[in-house]
Amino acid sequence: MSRPTSQQLEALVEFLELNPGIAKGLLRTAHAKNDTRRKWDDISLNLNALGGAQKIGKGWAKYWADKKCTLKKTCAQHAQSMRRTGGGVADDLPTLSPLDQRWIAIMRGVHFASGDSYLAVIPFPSTVSV
Repeated sequence: MSRPTSQQLEALVEFLELNPGIAKGLLRTAHAKNDTRRKWDDISLNLNALGGAQKIGKGWAKYWADKKCTLKKTCAQHAQSMRRTGGGVADDLPTLSPLDQRWIAIMRGVHFASGDSYLAVIPFPSTVSV
């Protein structure tokens, strides 16, 4: 079976809530990468024991990366729709399940698809002449 069960998804979201650095992909040092790999291998044993999809740690990490990409696209569509409708969401957009909402909360809420305005770089700052 290649699709995770609801029990596996619940366990995965709980793991990611406890490990937001792993969820966000922020751990970049060699030590952190090894620790992350070990944690994915550990959680894969727990997830596989629940039945359903059987993946190694790397497979579960890829599942999360793919899911995160899908959620990011969905959040971007919702944000674009809200801008277009003046704050309302169009009816034709996919709804977010409670589990999706938990995953999005891990990633900094629905705004994770729009980037961080505090980190914005202004390539051509305006100059004021006196």
